[in-house]
Amino acid sequence: MTKANLNEIYLSLNKNVEKVFVVPKIKYHSPETDYLYRLYFDMLNSPESKIKVESFSVFAHPLIFLKFAAQRKAVLHYHWFEVQDIKSLAGIFWKLIWIILYKIIGGKIVWTVHNKYPHTVNFKSFNKTIRKFMASLADKLLVHCSAAIDIMTDVLNVRRDKFSIVEHPDFSAHIFDRAEAEKQFNQKYGLGINSSDRIFLMFGQIASYKGILECAGIFSGLEKNKKLIIAGAAKKGNLEYFSKLKNICDNSENIILIDKIIPESEVPIFFNLADYVIFNYNQVLTSGGIILALNYNKKIIAPKIGCIPGIKSENILLFDKSNSSESELHKLLKNT
Repeated sequence: MTKANLNEIYLSLNKNVEKVFVVPKIKYHSPETDYLYRLYFDMLNSPESKIKVESFSVFAHPLIFLKFAAQRKAVLHYHWFEVQDIKSLAGIFWKLIWIILYKIIGGKIVWTVHNKYPHTVNFKSFNKTIRKFMASLADKLLVHCSAAIDIMTDVLNVRRDKFSIVEHPDFSAHIFDRAEAEKQFNQKYGLGINSSDRIFLMFGQIASYKGILECAGIFSGLEKNKKLIIAGAAKKGNLEYFSKLKNICDNSENIILIDKIIPESEVPIFFNLADYVIFNYNQVLTSGGIILALNYNKKIIAPKIGCIPGIKSENILLFDKSNSSESELHKLLKNT
C-alpha cells in the first residue's frame, strides 16, 4: 500500500474541509520534538496551506461539536485513545459523548493508531473494547507502516481498506561533535564522561513496556567503560518500576540515571554524546525515538517488532524478542 498525504485524506472525507480539529493539544513549546507539531508542520507554518489546524484538550470537546455544527468544513483527527487510570476512565466517556454527537451531525473522524494496545497495565479488557468501538466510529484509520495494518486489522476487528499509511513525521537534529557534547553534559550534570567511554542511551519517559530494567540489569555486569545513560522522567503508573530501576542504577558504576523531563534544548547534548541508542520495547508499533536517533546518525539497537524492521537503515541493529530476548540483547551489547 502506498503512503497517503494528510491533505488528500481530509479532502476525501470532506471536500469542503478548511480546518482539521486535532486531539490532543499540540505542544507548541516543543516544535522540534513534538510528534503532533512535526506531523502538521506544513499546515501550521505555510501561509499557502488551504487546511488550517486547531487542537483541543479533553475539556474542550464541546467546542469541536459546536464549531463543526456552525460551518461543517472540518475533519476531526484523533490520536491516542485509551484509558490509563480512574481519571482518564471518566474522561473517555466524556470524550465519547461529544465524538458521537459530532458523528451524528455528519462529522468525519480520522484516528491514528499509534499502539497495538495501550502501554498501561490497567484496564486492558476495557481498552480493547473501547478502541474497537472508536475504530468503528472512525471513517479512516491511519498507521505508519503496512505491518501495522496486518497487526491492527484483527486487533480492532476492521477491514483492511479502512486503513491508510502516512509518513511518520521527521524531527530536527542539531549535530555537533562528541567532545562538545561531553563538555556540556559533564558541566550540566557534574559527571566525568570522557572520550574512552562507550555511551549507550535510553531516552524518553521511563515505563515498563520499554524494557529499561532489563537493560540496566545487563549493563550492571558489563565492563565499566560501557556506560548506559537513562534520561527521562517516570511515566504515570510506573513509580514501582522506576523504584526498582533506581535501585539497580544506584548500585552500578556504569549506569547514569537522569530522572527528569529533558527539555528540548538539552536533547542534542544526549544524542550527540551517545554512540548507540537502545530501544528494548516489549510491545510497540512505531517509534518516534528511532526516527530522532536516525537523524542524529546514531547506531540503534532495537527489537524486530511492529514497524521497526521496515525502517531502511544500516544504522539499525535488530534483535529478536520472541525467544530468549534478553540473552540475545545481552550478546549484542557485549559485542558492540
